[in-house]
Amino acid sequence: AQDADHCCHRPLRLTSRHPVSVPADPRCSCRFFDPLAAVRTLPFVDTHVYDAPVGRFLDGRYRVEATLARGGMATVYRALDTRLDRVVALKVMHPELAVDDEFVARFIGEARSAAQLAHPAVVAVFDQGEDDGAVFLAMEYVEGRTLRQVLRDRGRLAPDHALDLIEPVLAALGAAHAAGIVHRDVKPENVLVGD
Repeated sequence: AQDADHCCHRPLRLTSRHPVSVPADPRCSCRFFDPLAAVRTLPFVDTHVYDAPVGRFLDGRYRVEATLARGGMATVYRALDTRLDRVVALKVMHPELAVDDEFVARFIGEARSAAQLAHPAVVAVFDQGEDDGAVFLAMEYVEGRTLRQVLRDRGRLAPDHALDLIEPVLAALGAAHAAGIVHRDVKPENVLVGD
């Protein structure tokens, strides 16, 4: 799990000892931050709410087992789909965002678009739902690390290894673009390198 979340404009730190910036202008196009808008700061945000689902069932189906990562809009958990007896990645929208109907509609729309993609280098979306205010996506679980973690561990990559990693990323982006989908947040933290 990362210690700092982000959006396309500015970092958002999610620790109880640091202030959290939230959008002052609800019309911000990215729905997180508008660098030109004034932001209000909430001191001492309790972030334990993000770990609340661990140990619980969502939608009577997904047993949440562990936190994998936190992002600007959601926390990703490893969960067991008890109906199909398989491990999934469960992306649960942060509660303060889940109260915004427009944002939830966009989240669901993006999930539907992603579910239409079938490509070996694209994480599959299996399900979408809501359970007691928790808006979530169930996705393919990829055992491995993010490209950011690989770069931290190995440092600069040899050209042949870098090509081996970037080719499937480009193929996945090409498949998304062919389907009319623009990722809008391509970065090493969002590239999974399987074991």
